[in-house]
Amino acid sequence: MEFFFNPTCAEIPKSVQIAKIVFMEGLTKNEMLNVVELVKNSAYLTLSWFE
Repeated sequence: MEFFFNPTCAEIPKSVQIAKIVFMEGLTKNEMLNVVELVKNSAYLTLSWFE
């Protein structure tokens, strides 16, 4: 999981980019749904950290 804040030097960023690299070879529907849930949970955790 990777995340980037824009602008990087600001105390409160204007945007947050969260990414997860997924290889399509042999990927099942359940694995893809698990990746989507992981990114969603990471976004929630990252945004709740600012509150």
